[in-house]
Parts: sequence; structure tokens; C-alpha cells
Amino acid sequence: MPRKQDPDEESEEEGSVEVEVKPTKKRKSESKPESSKKTPKTAAKPEATKAGGADIGTKQVNDEGKPYMNLSEYKRVTINEFKGAKLVDIREVYKDKASGDMKPGKKGISLTLGQWKVLKSNIDSIDEMFGDE
Repeated sequence: MPRKQDPDEESEEEGSVEVEVKPTKKRKSESKPESSKKTPKTAAKPEATKAGGADIGTKQVNDEGKPYMNLSEYKRVTINEFKGAKLVDIREVYKDKASGDMKPGKKGISLTLGQWKVLKSNIDSIDEMFGDE
């Protein structure tokens, strides 16, 4: 099927239009020499064992009776239910200024049981992606 011609576009019979193409600016990351680029840190800092007065990696129960586990001071794993489906919720939490309670923030991910099983079954592969740390 022949292409319809745009009314603003000139046809080949009417003549061609010369267009000047200006080079685009390089991004900062492209213009830096290799020696000045940041290198990834190889040594991991040891994690704290307390998060807001609570042990990291220990199952706990909040005021509403829901179990949770602190991954760090401001990251938490909980099991929630949404539309009848149980979800593993890994989320940042913040301290509410008014009440002083730790509350869930916007940043996080909820995994279905199937997604959680896939993640668990691939822990060794994920460890390999990290390297020998």
C-alpha cells in the first residue's frame, strides 16, 4: 500500500530540502575519562543488629497483631493481604512525627506467593550476581 504523503513534506519531484544537523551534546558520563569514573565498593559495611530498638532479622508482631521482620532500621518485611491474595511486602518505613510509630512508606515492593517462591529458589543465583562478598 503506498504511503500517504504529509502535506508539509515536499515530494522528490518538487525538489529536496537541505537540513543542517548539529551534533548533540555529550552526556556527562560520556565525557568523563575512564580514570575519573566511580568504582563500586568491594567491602560491605557490617549491618547493625538493632533497628529502632528492635532486632534485625527477628520475627516481631506490631500493635495490630501483624508479624513483621526488620531488614534494617528503615526497611521491613511484612505479610499483607490484598483482594484475598497474601503478599510479601518489602518496604521502607518512616517514623511518624506525631505518634512516633513506624509507618509504611511509598517505596517498596509486594510479591505474590508465586513471585516469592521464584525469588527464594534463585537465591544462589542472586548471590552469584553479587560476586564473592
